[in-house]
Amino acid sequence: MIFQKLIEKNLKDVIEGKNFFLIGYGYSNSGKTHTLIGTENNEGILLRTTNWLDVKQIEYTVSFFEFFENSVFDLISSKELYK
Repeated sequence: MIFQKLIEKNLKDVIEGKNFFLIGYGYSNSGKTHTLIGTENNEGILLRTTNWLDVKQIEYTVSFFEFFENSVFDLISSKELYK
C-alpha cells in the first residue's frame, strides 16, 4: 500500500530525469528497517523500488546514509563521513 500510494508515483518522475529522496525517520525500534527492507514473505520499499526500476530497464544510482546523533555514515562504504 505504501509503495503504490507514495513511492511508485515518484518513480514515474524518475523516468523523466528527476531525483527521488526517501528518508526513514523515527525512534529506535519503531519499524524503519522493517518498512524499508521487509521480510522474506513481504518485500520492503527498497526491494520493491529496485524491482520496479529493473523491470522498466532504468539505470539508477543509490546511496544509503545513516544519521545518528551528530554523525553521518555511508552505509555502502562503511565510512563515517561527518562527526
